[in-house]
Amino acid sequence: MRIKLITIVIILSFINLYGVFADKGSSTKKPISVLFLGNSYTSFHDLPNLIVKIGKSLTPPVYFETESSLIYRTQTIFSDALVQTDFLEKIAKRTWDYVIIQEQSRQPLLNPKRMLANATRLTQFIKQRSSEPIFYMTWSRKGKSNDMNQIAKIYNQAGKQACSKVAPVGLIWREVIAKYPMLDLYQADGSHPNIFGATLTAYVLISTITGNPCQGFPAQQVKE
Repeated sequence: MRIKLITIVIILSFINLYGVFADKGSSTKKPISVLFLGNSYTSFHDLPNLIVKIGKSLTPPVYFETESSLIYRTQTIFSDALVQTDFLEKIAKRTWDYVIIQEQSRQPLLNPKRMLANATRLTQFIKQRSSEPIFYMTWSRKGKSNDMNQIAKIYNQAGKQACSKVAPVGLIWREVIAKYPMLDLYQADGSHPNIFGATLTAYVLISTITGNPCQGFPAQQVKE
C-alpha cells in the first residue's frame, strides 16, 4: 500500500507541475454526462466508472454520469461506430455533454489518413446531436516512446480539423515515465494500462473536461 500511495502522489504532483490543470473552480452539482467510445483502453479498470469515483473525491467534487460503447477486434473504431447499433442507440437517447472518442491505438501509426477522415465524419455526427466530442489521445507501446510523436501529431491534427478538444493522455504518460522511470503504467502486455495508468488517464480526461485542478484523491480507492 505504501508503494501505491507514493505512486499516486508522484502522479498527482507531476500533473499539477506539468500544467494540465487550470485554476480551481467551484463544485458542479449537476452531473456531467459523458459517453465513452473506445475499446479495451477504455474498458480496462472500467475507466468511465473510475472517473465517476475520482470526480466525487475531488476538491471541489465533480459529478459525472457515464456510459460506454465498446468496439473490439477492429482497426477502425471511428468508422465502425457509425454503423454500430449500441453506439447509435446510446448517442440518440440523450444529449450528452461530452462524447470521448478513442481510436484503435495503432491507427495513428498505420493509417493516419484514414483515421483523420473517419475522425471528421464521427465528430460531425456527434456535433449534429448537440454533443461535444473530445479526442482521447492514447499512448505508445512500452519501450516505443518515439512513436508518441506521430500519435500526438495525428490526434492534435484531428482535434484541429474538428475544432474539438484533445485530452493529451499519451503525452502525459510519456512525460511521467521519463521523469519517474521506476513508475510502471502498463500491464504486463506492454500495451494496456495498469491501475496507475488508468488513474493517470482518468485525471487527464477530467482535467480536459472541467479545466479544474484535481485534489484530494483518496488513495485507498486504488486497488489492484
